[in-house]
Amino acid sequence: MAEQSTLGQFVLKNTLDVPDDTVLFDPINDNPISFFKNVLAARATPNTFRTRKMFYGRFITHLYADGSAGKSGNGMWDDVIAAYKRAGAESTQEMKLFVAIVHIPELQSYQFPEKEDWDTIHKVASNGGVFKSYVYSGQIPKYGDNVLVSFADPETRSEGVFEYPLVGGAPVVSKRRRRNRRRMGNCRENPRSNARRPNSNSSANTDSTTPPATPPAATPPGAPAAAPAPSPQAVQNQTPGVTQPRAALKRCDSRGKRIFWARTGEGASKIPQVGPNRIFGLDWSGWNPPRRSAAWAADFKKDEGVDFVIIKLTQGTGNSNRHASAHISACKNAGIKIGAYHFCASEKPGSAKAMALAEFRVFKREIERHGKNKWDIVPSLDFESGRSPKSTGHPFAAASQHNVSFYLEFCRLLKNEYGKKPLIYTAAFARAAWMNGIKNSDDWKQLGQVSSLWWAEYTFSPEKTEPLGGRRHKTWEPWSSYDIWQFSGYGRFESKGGQGRFDFNSMKKSSLSKLSL
Repeated sequence: MAEQSTLGQFVLKNTLDVPDDTVLFDPINDNPISFFKNVLAARATPNTFRTRKMFYGRFITHLYADGSAGKSGNGMWDDVIAAYKRAGAESTQEMKLFVAIVHIPELQSYQFPEKEDWDTIHKVASNGGVFKSYVYSGQIPKYGDNVLVSFADPETRSEGVFEYPLVGGAPVVSKRRRRNRRRMGNCRENPRSNARRPNSNSSANTDSTTPPATPPAATPPGAPAAAPAPSPQAVQNQTPGVTQPRAALKRCDSRGKRIFWARTGEGASKIPQVGPNRIFGLDWSGWNPPRRSAAWAADFKKDEGVDFVIIKLTQGTGNSNRHASAHISACKNAGIKIGAYHFCASEKPGSAKAMALAEFRVFKREIERHGKNKWDIVPSLDFESGRSPKSTGHPFAAASQHNVSFYLEFCRLLKNEYGKKPLIYTAAFARAAWMNGIKNSDDWKQLGQVSSLWWAEYTFSPEKTEPLGGRRHKTWEPWSSYDIWQFSGYGRFESKGGQGRFDFNSMKKSSLSKLSL
């Protein structure tokens, strides 16, 4: 079976999506009420296997020993690698990808395979046996060595993470691996609290102003027993106007990123970053499948107060959003305003004006293919990449001049075609990396005059109701201010059980007229 050892035979995603203790409902033999009672009782019983995150296993082999998976291809088989690729060449150079196939006895129905038994190895890999580390500099285990692995989501046993090999029972952890964990996000589900734990004799140290409990009065012989006093919870449930505490929501996602929750029943105006003077919106791309975006458009409009969605259509000169038609139709049917955006690729070889014209033609073609009169919001350009000294060898000023010239020409073409200034989506890191090499030049200032600003600056604090223009420099230059604020890239809706991940945006109501087509 040696011919099956090629890398293309392996499934590079964990596919074990159902917990091992899942109970299936039999509609013929089961009673629904008793079934749910049994399931709830089972869930209330401590089950360390179900919630267990770390597992010991035996190492079989690893793929892409040369690290080529992170440096070639588009990386679409893994969203983190795709993000590294999208961020630029310097990001992929930092990557030291390690993809391991590990056998875990508790989770695998197969015996530990022989070294050349590729058929069984393939089955192990296809059933939750793939574990990854994106910046790995530890020791490479040998066949049969004991290793420690984990799952980002212990409920579904998905997103396997290779932790480290075990040498004499001790972990081998490098500083680089710890830095990688921070890069992936440092959010923890149960952050440490500064509150002191009460002493064992805390009951003796009660507040002296609290009166002692009155003992119950004795019941006369033959009299009926007094009804027990209602619990505080029961009193709360029966008291009009007293709301019960909201259920706690998951704090972190599987990548260690802090989740921004839209709470059920509160509406968009209750989100501090939206409030009464802005409207709430999302942006969708190919990463938002219709079953978790378009299918919910009517609910988003009615229940969550979503008023606009900006939809990715194209990228560079040859990449389109395959879900665009479903996104557009669902939003129009739900009464949600829509706009289109294009992810620019100004880092590609060629002159700035020629490249801008080529990408404009692709963007314009897709806008018109979906219906030129369907759009409610001016087109947007996504500025998250560009030429840089590291990636091209050009001086900082020359690289920035190329990028700014590219966007100036693209904005001019869009203004001539649609009659209004387009939006540019960007953030502080992009401005610093790909624009500021010609800061305060005429072209740099002109870019702020020929476009409106869609600014990305994430927050989780209710007190932060306005972006700063970058935590370091706190300025909108070369723009005078922003019109749309993307305040989270990790938004989730409580009403949808936290399924999917969404970019949350707010648009100033005062900007509606200049951004409307």
